Amino acid sequence: MGQGGRQTVRLSGGSGHGQVFYVEDWEERRRAAQRMGRTADDIRGWALAYRPSADNSGVWIWVGPHSPGQRT
Repeated sequence: MGQGGRQTVRLSGGSGHGQVFYVEDWEERRRAAQRMGRTADDIRGWALAYRPSADNSGVWIWVGPHSPGQRT
């Protein structure tokens, strides 16, 4: 939980590794990428390359393409 009891999303792996977002901000970031025609394969659509973990813990796992120097 974040400040004021707001739920958070934590990113694991990929270009956003370690970043934490409020759920509603994260969802808006993903919707915006879709509206702009971004894809998970396009670095500008990096938010679309994450999927929620199977345990529903608030961690989103990188499933996008691997780039040299990128944390996995």
